[in-house]
This record gives sequence, C-alpha cells and structure tokens, in this order.
Amino acid sequence: MIAPSPVPFAFGGAERVWLGLTHYYANETKHVCELVKVPARERNFREIVNGYRQFSWLDLTHFDLVISGKYPAWMVPHHNHVVYMLHRLRGLYDTWPADLDTALPGDALLAPLRRLLENPSTCRSQLSEVFGEIDRLLAADPPEHWLGLPAPLIRAVVRKLDSIGLSTDSIRRHVAISHNVRRRADYFPPDADVAVAYVPSDLALAVLKEGEAAPSDAIAGPDGAAPTFFTASRLDHAKRIALIIDAFRRVDAPARLVIAGDGPQLPELTRQAAGDGRIVFTGRLSERELARHYATALAVPFVPYDEDYGLITLEALAAGRPVVTVRDAGGVLEFVEDGVTGLVAEPDPGPLARAFETLLRDPAAALRMGAAGRERVRPITWRSLASELVIPARPHPRRRVVIANSYLLWPVDTGGKRRLWSLAREFARTADVTLVTLGRDDTPAETITFSPHCREVRIPISQAHIAAEWALTKLLDETSVSDISASLYGHLTPALAAELRDRLAGADLAIACHPYLYRFIREAWDGPVWYDAHNVETLLKDAMLPRTPAGRAALAEVAALERDCVRGAERILAVSEEERAVFHDMFGKPQERIVLVPNGTDLPDDPHLDAPRRVALKERLGVRGLLAVYAGSWHAPNVEGAVALVDIARRSPEWTFWFIGKMCVADELRALALPPNVSLLGVVDDAMLRTVFSAADVGVNPVTAGAGTNFKVIDYAAHGALVLTTPVGIRGLGMVDGEHVVVAERAHMPAALAAIAARGIDAHADIVANAFAHVRDRFTWAKILRDVVS
Repeated sequence: MIAPSPVPFAFGGAERVWLGLTHYYANETKHVCELVKVPARERNFREIVNGYRQFSWLDLTHFDLVISGKYPAWMVPHHNHVVYMLHRLRGLYDTWPADLDTALPGDALLAPLRRLLENPSTCRSQLSEVFGEIDRLLAADPPEHWLGLPAPLIRAVVRKLDSIGLSTDSIRRHVAISHNVRRRADYFPPDADVAVAYVPSDLALAVLKEGEAAPSDAIAGPDGAAPTFFTASRLDHAKRIALIIDAFRRVDAPARLVIAGDGPQLPELTRQAAGDGRIVFTGRLSERELARHYATALAVPFVPYDEDYGLITLEALAAGRPVVTVRDAGGVLEFVEDGVTGLVAEPDPGPLARAFETLLRDPAAALRMGAAGRERVRPITWRSLASELVIPARPHPRRRVVIANSYLLWPVDTGGKRRLWSLAREFARTADVTLVTLGRDDTPAETITFSPHCREVRIPISQAHIAAEWALTKLLDETSVSDISASLYGHLTPALAAELRDRLAGADLAIACHPYLYRFIREAWDGPVWYDAHNVETLLKDAMLPRTPAGRAALAEVAALERDCVRGAERILAVSEEERAVFHDMFGKPQERIVLVPNGTDLPDDPHLDAPRRVALKERLGVRGLLAVYAGSWHAPNVEGAVALVDIARRSPEWTFWFIGKMCVADELRALALPPNVSLLGVVDDAMLRTVFSAADVGVNPVTAGAGTNFKVIDYAAHGALVLTTPVGIRGLGMVDGEHVVVAERAHMPAALAAIAARGIDAHADIVANAFAHVRDRFTWAKILRDVVS
C-alpha cells in the first residue's frame, strides 16, 4: 500500500485505514504486505505539484498489487493498481468556494501549460510535459496570485494530474469508502465501475471487558455522574464542533459534554465553552481511553459537513452508542437512521439541542438505538474490506515491439545510440523488443541478445546498396548520407524487407527510430507505428546538405519521407518543446499526438567528487591542472564545434582539453595542427567515458547548430562537471545561465575559462549542484520513459 505522510504529521482517519489494512493482511492472510509512506507537503502551489511529481516517479513494480487511496499517491504507475478512494483534494473539488472563478488567466505566458491542462487526454505520457511546462512557468516568475491557494491554476493542474492518475487505463479497480464519496462530481472517471467498501472500527469496542463499563453507565454516567455526550475528532471548522457546543449550552439538564482531540480550532472552541463547567476538553486520547469514553457515553454527537465517511460513526455504533448527527453530514447518514440508530437533526443549534434533550429524557431509547447501531455495523470487518481490495494479479502479457533503425545499436557509443538503447531497455521491462538495424557490408549478419527480452538483428547492406550510397555521397560533395541512402536504396538489401516482415508478424507496436526506414515498416505492416524523432530531420539536413541541385533534391526526399512518417505515426516522441511545435506547425500533426521525450542520462553511482578526489583521479589519468572535456559523435555540428574548440584551447593554455567520441576521426579535425594542450581520445568504452566525465573540471559544449537537445550537457552535469556552453547548447533543457551552467558564445569562451580558473572550480559549487539536481529530477531515462512505455 502506498500513502502520503502528512507534513506536519497528524494521525487521522486515513492513517487508521492503512494501519488496519496492513495489520489484517500481515496477520490474517497469506499475503505479504508493506505500507510505503512518502512525506507530502501541501502548503503552497510548488509543494502540491512536487508531491504529485514525486509519487508519479515511484517504481513499485516489485509488488504484485498496489493499493492507494488519497492524493497524490494514486499517481504511482503499476499494472495492478487499486484505488480505495478516501477523498480528493476537496478544496479543489467539492468544497471549492462558490464565489471563486475557475477560469485560467488568458496571459500568453500561461498559454503552453493551459493548452495541456485543457487537453482531455488522460494518457500518462503527458506527465513529463505537464511537469516541464509547470517548471518553465515557475522559472519565468509568474504573478504570485496565479500560484495562490485556492486559485484557478492549482485547481486546473491538480484536476489534470488526477485525471491521468485515476484513469481507467492507469487504475484497474476503483473502490470508494462510501456512497457519498462515490456520488461526488468529478471524483471518478466516467467509464469507471466504482464499488463501495466500508472501513470497520479498529477499537474493538463491541466487546466490553468486565469492569471497564456497563450499559447502565450510559444512563447515569460512570460512578453516578451526569449522563455524558462524547465526541472525538480533529478540531477544525469542517467538523463543526462549535455547532455541538452551541447546541449543548442550550440544554437545561444535568449532563456533560466531553470533547476529545486537538486541532487549530481549539483556542476558539475553548473560548466558546468558557463559563460552562459541564463542557470538558480532554485533548488527544489513547485507543484505550477512547474505548472507555465511547462505552460510558449516552450518545455521540458528530455533525461534520459532507463527511467522506466518518470513522467516529463506526466507533460509536460498534460501542453500542447512538449517534446524533445532522442532515448534511454526508457519509455519516449511511449508518445513522433517524430514530433507529441515532437521531438526525437540522444543522442548527436549536434542533440539535432538542435531540440531546430527547435522549436525556429517554436514556432507554438511547440504549435501544445503540444496540441497533451495533448490529448495523457488525458486518463491516477488515476481512470484508481487505477482500474487496485484493484482486488476482492481472496477467501482464508481454507486448511485442519492433524498432527499426538505419544504423547499428551496439556498441552504444553515441548520443543517438544511447537514446535508442534506453528506449529499448525501458520497453524490455514489460515487452519483447527486437531491434532491426542496418550495418555496413562488413557487418556480420547476426543477432545480439542483450537479455531474454531484448535483441538486435543486424543486417549488412548489400554491395549494390554500398555502390549506390557511394555515388550519392560523391554527388552531395562527400556529405555523409548513410541514413538517406537507407531510405532510397534499402530495397537493394532484400534482407531488410524480409526481416521486417518476419519480425512484425504478430507485433503490437513498431517504432521508427528516425524516419528513414518508415516506408519499409509500412510495406510490411499496417499496425500502430511510433516515430522516435531524435531531430527534425528536414531542418537538420537543410543545414548539412550542399546548396546544389542534387542537395536540394535530397532534401526534398527527406522532407517527403519525414512528412509521411509524421502523418502516419500514431505517436511522435519529440526531444524538445521547440521541435514539438515544429512537428505541429510544419506537418500539421495534432499536439496531443506529439509527446515530449527529452534526451536523458543514467546517473552515475558517485556523481560528485570533492576536490581532492577529483585531483587524484586526474593524476591517475595523467592530467595535472584543469581538465576540460568535449564529447561528440561524428555529426557535422559536433565536428564544426570541435574545430572551433581547438582555437579556444590555443587561447587557454592553462587548461588541458580532451576530445572524446567519433568526431575525433573527422578529416576536418585531423587536418589541424593541434596545440599541446589538446588530446583526441576518440571512442572509449562506457566505463572510461564515465571516468573522464567524473575527472573533468569543466564540460564544454561549443555547438552552435543542429537540432534536438545535447546529450553532452546532461552527461556533464550528471557527473558533477561545471558546464560551459553556447546558448544553442542548452536549448530545450530549461537550464539558466549562472544558475545551472555558464553560458558564453564561442568568441567569449577563452575569457570564460580564464574566469573559471581564476575563481577556482569550488567557487562554482552551487552551479554544479543545481545542474546535477536539475538533471536528476528531469532528465534520467527511467523518469523520462516510464510513462511513455507504460
């Protein structure tokens, strides 16, 4: 079971429910049960949103069944999730002030988030985008009244998040604590079949121990004292204790009113009762003391407004004591029948006082109603509730997912491959994943098995394919076109179409990683296709291809191919909000079909090295002094950035520069006379890459062109390096100059490096820590992809 732990902590009805269920499952069944509680603050807009975000990230897949019952715990993703609805955040639902507007501000600053909030879709894949837009809004310093409580914005945000977390796609079974909760507007999805299951009393009051109390105590009170009305609850306005006090003070008869509990209204209630010695406040009572007071009371007044359920009602009736309540008490009225198990009055001091007087005149009637109440609640047991919530584990058959890509996955040595690998790995948690990839003519035709549920089928391209690709390369001024040639000449490699037909037979989903094999997928299969768009390929190729007739013809082919892929895909995974907008504006794809899936990383086990450990690691690597690292694939914007960084290195002799990745073999870079402080490491394995990142004082990103988001910035920050980047290098990442990174145009990078050296790396510790937290909270693959693949 999963539940929020209120901050500051208070032990209320919800806590009784979870502890009672946990005790029953652990001691009375064969189930193994654990109660997981996560602190949840809700004092302001940011805390409420962060609570929802925190629960949406929890991974409880090691349990067979998850039971939640209160916001925001139902945001936890699980294939066998049961919601036992206690209540939503009531101030944003059924107790929303009638005189308060619900319309969101029309300001343009809010437009991107408003579009998401007004989208009726309940798909979990929206979560990262919703949280991302909220973060961007908060970073823009919106008017403070937008973030008020209550206010239209928090109302819209919570309702959107609840609609996703509680949808019938996310929740397998919906159960309400009462018919009153079940009837409330907007509490459950319209297509949900909602059951009702009551919570029993946990005080074991039905059986009185000898010597503790006797039924006659209820008539004269214990030890001959005046008859007692006893109530116990949190002392706040919703419980309307003031109404009970007002009514009781009108009773002109020997009697006592004992009020147990504490809460914010205690001082006000104490002043209200002042001067009437019959009214006693006991404070918080132990379970044993509560049982004693219930057992010796004449009756239990309980008059909340529209109560969800009211465990006090169950406790009183289980003790054989009638309940005095009012007509708008909500769930209480499911057990209190006027004149049968208690008395029901109008919610006004006069009628309530007359109900008290009725019981004082006829205590025998109180005993009869109490006995009827005990029989009314006798069938309500932990066994009946627990049985309603435990459902057989739903078979979770593995889907079959086929991913097609125009280059090999293994080894995972570029940013694009890491994105592909992370997507396949996350899908393989619940699906059987096959990657069909194209290699060069010297690639063995083989299948690499990564796990029982993930494999790569590698297809070498044919000699005819190679020849056609080489001719195209020369026609396009030696521009790398292996991806474009896969689309144009893939038919010259017959094994590609044959393998896709075989693998897609009986599949549940196909994913085109880049658009270049989309047409081959469609020739083999007419099922659902996703497009994992690492870039807007049309814009990327426009920047890379020569401005010649052949180059323009190749660009037109890419644009037509991407258009077909975008329009035919059921879902597009876009790396940034900017590219999401391009897919909508350029190709007319509905926004709800484009999911924001930014590039991410896997956090290292030891991301932050203190200064002595970093120095020691650098010395082991043969570096003395300051180390700057630049990582990049053999991709034109990366190579062009590397060439520029060589000149920056010449002007920064106090730094050592290490270049890592396939860009190191580019002719443009190897043709340069490198200064002595520059080393080209080339491609290194993952362990070495992480070691270098951990040793680096600064991670540099000199890129000024390209599309998508930059893996390198995320990796630098995840490993505790200070990030020095161009403005383009942090597009789509939500990072801020001076807060998460140091931003400088290329021309100013030598000065920026000199300033960093002068101040010392430790002087930038706050920026490094902020960047790491930003990546940890927003850009880890597990968090990015969990809702996408579920």
